[in-house]
Amino acid sequence: MPFRGDRLAGIREFKKLRRRQLAQLAGVDPAGIQHLEEGETKNPRWDTVDQLAEILDLTNEYLGGAGADLPFPKAAVLQALERFKRTEGSKFAPFDDSALKRAAEDPDAPHTVAGWRAFMSMSMRAWGKPSRIGKQSISKSQTATRDLRSVEGGGQSRRAIPLGSSPKGPHRRS
Repeated sequence: MPFRGDRLAGIREFKKLRRRQLAQLAGVDPAGIQHLEEGETKNPRWDTVDQLAEILDLTNEYLGGAGADLPFPKAAVLQALERFKRTEGSKFAPFDDSALKRAAEDPDAPHTVAGWRAFMSMSMRAWGKPSRIGKQSISKSQTATRDLRSVEGGGQSRRAIPLGSSPKGPHRRS
């Protein structure tokens, strides 16, 4: 499946991130984000897609075009839920998948993995089912949230991954 730059741009904008901020969190050049969003980079490196998906709480498949085209707020909620189930769901007692899908329909449903983690933790406490989550390590999405604060304050990027160049010349600023 081809990379869907429109989805990257839509989710990034929904989450109120500028290209520069996302690039810094992902350790890539801001021009690379622009190339991805505008479809100039057709086949990005898999590790770059994985990094962007993790930061934005998406699945790689979604950025690759899988699934229905939904409004970005709805897609953000469902993608964060799917990523939560894949990465952290096993840390919680068994849960009812249909109940989570109903919860995702709520206008205030979380659109981050951290939001779904908090929702599940509170729900398990309320229902009297202990979670299997003991001491947890800080996930990359939690680190990305902290790193975003440093980006806004002008922090430095940790690494740079070239995403390709544009034959169109100078790059627009985001």
